[in-house]
Formats: sequence, C-alpha cells, structure tokens
Amino acid sequence: MDSPDLSVWLIAAYALIMLAAAWAVDVLGSRSARHSMSWRHSDFMYHDDVDGWRCHEDQWLWPTAFDPDKRVIRYEGAHAICGRCPSKDSCSPTPGPREITRPVDPWPYSDAGRFHRGVGLVIACVGVFIPVLLMVVFHATGDLIVLGTTTVVVIVAGVLPLARHLWSTPDNAPAHLPHVGSQEYREAEEARRSSGTGPVPVSISARPSGYRSVREAAEAIATAQARAAATGRTVHVSFLSGADGTGKADGGTVASAASAVDIDPVIHAQARLRIMATLAAVPVGDELHFPRLRELLDMTAGNLSTHLSKLEGAGYVQQNKTYAGRSPATFLALTPEGRVAFERYVRNLRALLDA
Repeated sequence: MDSPDLSVWLIAAYALIMLAAAWAVDVLGSRSARHSMSWRHSDFMYHDDVDGWRCHEDQWLWPTAFDPDKRVIRYEGAHAICGRCPSKDSCSPTPGPREITRPVDPWPYSDAGRFHRGVGLVIACVGVFIPVLLMVVFHATGDLIVLGTTTVVVIVAGVLPLARHLWSTPDNAPAHLPHVGSQEYREAEEARRSSGTGPVPVSISARPSGYRSVREAAEAIATAQARAAATGRTVHVSFLSGADGTGKADGGTVASAASAVDIDPVIHAQARLRIMATLAAVPVGDELHFPRLRELLDMTAGNLSTHLSKLEGAGYVQQNKTYAGRSPATFLALTPEGRVAFERYVRNLRALLDA
C-alpha cells in the first residue's frame, strides 16, 4: 500500500481544523449568551428554590406568565413597590413595574443556541464535504483510508452532535402559568395602561394616630399612588367612621395626592423607615453601634448595609467607622439633614392623612 499523498494529509488536517472551529463557535456563543443574560439582569439575583428574582432593593419579582412565542417566563414586581422605589427611573422607566424574562430552554435549544449551532454545523459540513470530494480524485488505498477516517471522525464528533438539537424542542413549558403570546401580552399591557379614568379609591377605617396605624394607612396610600401613576389618575382617600371599619365615608378627597404632598421615597421604603425611626430616637450627638441597630431591627447585616448605603447616599445617615480595641466598629447617626427630612416626612404624611 502506497503512503498517502501530502495533499491528502493537508486536507485531513484542514477538516479537523474545521471540526475544532465548529465547536469553538458553539462554546463562544454559549459563553456570550451567559454574559448577556447577566448584563441584562444587572443587580437582580435569581433564586431557583422559590422561582423568583430578588432586586437590589430587597424586593421580589414573581412569575406571571409564560410566552410560548419566545419561550420565556415573565417575572414582574409589585406595582405598589416599584411605583415608590427610589431607583424606579433607572431600573424601570416605564409606568409599570420592573419586568424580567427567563428562558426556559437550555443553551442548545434557545434561539441563540440554534443560531450558533447552525453556524457550527455549516463549518463542520465543510470539513466533511472537502474530504469526500477529494475521495473522487484520489483512488489510492492509503489516500482513501485517510480521507474516509477523517470524514467519519468529523461526522461523529461534529455533524451529528451539532445537528441533533436543531429540530427538537424540550417539553418543559410551565403548566402552572398562563400562556400569553407576545402580541397578546402587548395588547393586554396597552389595555391595562389605558383602562380607568376616575380617581383610585383608598378607604381607611379610622383617622390613624399611632405609629402602626399611620404606617398601615401610608402603605394603602402608596399602593394607590403607584396604581394612579401607571394610568395618570388621581387618588381619593376616604376615612370610614364606623368602629368596625364600615359606615359612611367622610368624603375627604386628595386630588392628585402623589403631587399634592411630597412623601420622600427614600425614607418611605419599609426597611429604611424603620432605620430612620430608630436612629431618630437616638439623642443628637450620640451614635448607635451597628450590631445593636441590627439587633433592634432584626435584619441581616447585608440587608441593613444595603439600606444604610441608600440613606447615606441621600445624606440622611452618617457612618463613623473606627476601632473598638483591635476590632473594626461602625457607629451610626442621623445627619442634621436626615433629621429634618424625617420630620418633614412625618409631617407630610400626617398632612396627607388629615386632608
């Protein structure tokens, strides 16, 4: 048996290079898709155990629908929370809440995966076509063995694995979510934003006085304000005179309440309001140790640090980092601006409730 021709060895090497290039396209495409998903979701963290996304404001986005056209699950935050979030403009500039989509199909079955695998399959087919074509030209036994072996290797290691995912779709659509197509979803969003013309009603059982009742009333009004902001409507607040929460409303109206009284969104978040209320009780000139504040509020260190950073960025809280012996220690206090802002928040909230 004659030894294979040099050109045969070169063609075999070229076919193997095409095989490597085909898988390189697939691997690079998979890595790029993962980076793209992480960039789109920025500070949002997906928790597989509860099937929800947690944002940087320590709030949750829950699944609302499955899009069979794009094969993604849509997650949305609560309207009341997103509407009052201090990061609303940068996070979700649209009137509605923040939305995140998550593909249900793994890499080879997604649209990006099919595209890159298709490109890789074309490259691998080139690595098969050229040796097969040259088998017509070279008839020596050694040449045919080299070319035939190369063709089989490229088909088994490249063409078949890359092609088997292109025509199949996994049956993993979530059955517990409503299936809403892209066009149907857009139409529903337009209908939701345009629906409703009158003021958003808020009914409160009595005129609140204590901290808890004021807080509950504020949450109800904040929810109504978020709904009103999404549709350009106003807010109507009614206080019910009956002891059981029923009876005739006193007819108090807050016309365009979202703009009539300024409720500081930085302070209004539940966790930050608790922090501000606790630090406001500390006498001027004194400071509160970070572990003591965490104990009083029953918050994790990471969650507390996140909200303290928001308050510090607004100029409401100052952090004094020092040492207690050899251990680092952090002491916290309200700034003069923070005390003024908290007093203004309480005053405006009472004015809104007494309107």
